[in-house]
Amino acid sequence: MNKLNLIILILYLITLCSCATVRTTKHGYSIKGEVSKTVLLDKNLNGKSKISGMVYSRDSNTFLSSANVLANSELGTVTNNNGEFELELPAGIYEIHADYVGHSALKISKLELLPNQHVILIFELGTVVIY
Repeated sequence: MNKLNLIILILYLITLCSCATVRTTKHGYSIKGEVSKTVLLDKNLNGKSKISGMVYSRDSNTFLSSANVLANSELGTVTNNNGEFELELPAGIYEIHADYVGHSALKISKLELLPNQHVILIFELGTVVIY
């Protein structure tokens, strides 16, 4: 990640708000998740598009390594040890899905990627607990 992306990420994580527990069934609970999006223009992409970002646990306040990030359920990657991911994709419309064991999955529908566009996504996954 370049310095601008890292600065944006740090500022966003500093402003994380507390999350509330929401009962979903009589046998468990889940903590709501959120996705934030920043769009940049990067002429160094030479007409391609890029999605990068991080996957974060709202419950444990940690970055999740080995979380799954999929584009249209066919192209994907896993996060590194710092919770970071990166996908280079052709311009188009995508559904982006992030999930991790024990956490609620998050999905972005109809994300349009234009040529030379770099989209930074921060997935804050909530926790799912069944007891």
